[in-house]
Amino acid sequence: MDCWLNISNAEDIIIAPSTNVIGSAHRQRASSTDPGFGALESRYQRVIVVDDNEDTAATLAEILATTGHHVSVAHDALQALSLIARMRPTVVLLDIGLPVMDGFELATRIRREFGDNAPRLIAITGYGLEQDRARSREIGFELHLVKPVDFATLVAAIDVNASPDKGR
Repeated sequence: MDCWLNISNAEDIIIAPSTNVIGSAHRQRASSTDPGFGALESRYQRVIVVDDNEDTAATLAEILATTGHHVSVAHDALQALSLIARMRPTVVLLDIGLPVMDGFELATRIRREFGDNAPRLIAITGYGLEQDRARSREIGFELHLVKPVDFATLVAAIDVNASPDKGR
């Protein structure tokens, strides 16, 4: 089982086992002949990271890919909408401070355009005021994480078996 990372329209990149400590442990335990493989595979999510800061987006994507998630990256709202339509992710990590169309407006469009098929939305932002958190909840974000993000919290929030506190 390989971890895939898709940055923008670039080719998929395999995270090599030597740099994929967590993922390689999963690979050693899971294979298509392993009876537990289906349960392990089902916890992995299709994730889109939306952040205009390319370094931040790439770092988040790489960390999530090493935990087994299938990750793509978008650097603006229009690119994100296109990826969501093609990829049908289960989770979208959204920066609120995007240029042109901010994360709040993008989240509203995602909810409107995809309705019941909309992915889970998690805000990852520098906006940490209570009014920002309240607006995130109103719009339908499942979670509001302030940068710098605690990666264990983020991975747990994405894991369908975890039950993070909503609106954090």
